Amino acid sequence: MIVYIASFLLTTMLVQAAGATRTGVTRVALSTAAVIVMSAVAGARDFQVGGPDTIAYGNPLFGAALTARSIPDLEAGVRSVYSGGEQGYLLLNFVVAQVTNDVHAFYFVLSALVSSVVLSAIMLLRQYGSTGLMWLTYLCVAYVDSFNLLRQTPALALGLLGIAVALRGRPWWALAAGLSGLFFHSSAVVFVPIWLITLYLKREGKRPGRRAILVILGAAGVSLAGAPLLQFVAAFGGDRFSAYLGQGATSGAAFALDTLYRLVPLLTGVVAYRTLWRTDKSLETTPDIPSKPAVRHLESVASLPLTTERVSTKTLIPMSTAQRPLLLVLIVLLTIELALIPLREISYPLYRIPLYFGYAKIVAYAVVVKSIRAHRGLAALAMMAFVVAYFLLVVVGRNSGGYSSEMLGI
Repeated sequence: MIVYIASFLLTTMLVQAAGATRTGVTRVALSTAAVIVMSAVAGARDFQVGGPDTIAYGNPLFGAALTARSIPDLEAGVRSVYSGGEQGYLLLNFVVAQVTNDVHAFYFVLSALVSSVVLSAIMLLRQYGSTGLMWLTYLCVAYVDSFNLLRQTPALALGLLGIAVALRGRPWWALAAGLSGLFFHSSAVVFVPIWLITLYLKREGKRPGRRAILVILGAAGVSLAGAPLLQFVAAFGGDRFSAYLGQGATSGAAFALDTLYRLVPLLTGVVAYRTLWRTDKSLETTPDIPSKPAVRHLESVASLPLTTERVSTKTLIPMSTAQRPLLLVLIVLLTIELALIPLREISYPLYRIPLYFGYAKIVAYAVVVKSIRAHRGLAALAMMAFVVAYFLLVVVGRNSGGYSSEMLGI
């Protein structure tokens, strides 16, 4: 546990400092240091930490990469433990195997790739929330999952980057980023509806709340129709989808706990959104009548010579106006994740689908905090405590996320 505490604390401070600095070189240096620390923790871990996938196909695939002469040769040599496709993951194994025969080095590189992509998404949205809180959320709710979901985690990280790019107003670059996850895991196709939802909710227009409700109801309908839909797909997919159907799902207390952990920040986000909406409405309806001192100031300004310098329109846009569409998108994505949780009752491996929506929480929690008007510092501390509690009770306590490392003597 001491490794988690020390590395989480150190890198969170580094990322917070990186987000606050105005110098690009300094930001890159601080971010790189944070990534290296967390990648070293991931690379030095024992193989059973976090889940069975490392032993099931991670180590055997890298072992095959050490003797393979090409990617097709590698793919042919691991057919017994690997279903094929997803050339990005194979390529990463092959490239690292040309440099070193230490599988720990491969897990270091894999973690560095994932953490770098996640951190890039965080930095793109740094003006909307605390980068330190975003990074801490990633570490507490998603980092240890990367120890087990070796192929899907890069796809999830690229999906998050796609969301961030879309929110920054670059839709086609966003689509390219999100779909590049297909090189690592075929489930990255889920990014397509996420991309469409983001663009639909982000566009200008009246009554965005109604659009959000429409999207959420659609997702709920998909969740309710999940069982017959999957049976239909499986009928044409043969054995390919058999692993995703008919397996045991978590239920009872575990299911309720997962729901609670998603519901609390979600409701907080809804309250924050309502506050921003009311702020915007008050700005729209309140006439801009200057006070007497302001009138005298305007008269003195009018007497000054004209200037040709332009005033940036960005400074004239209230923060609430800029924050509200972004917050709405993130709230809807998290609501959809909550609506899709029942898919796990069909088959637990299907939780991979809502994961793409849930990855938005990495940036969403910090955006929610910054959207809170009163007692924002207290809200930030509460959110930090919330994600740390999730890490201790769920990731470590329930999902075998406790850390050990023979390399480090721990």
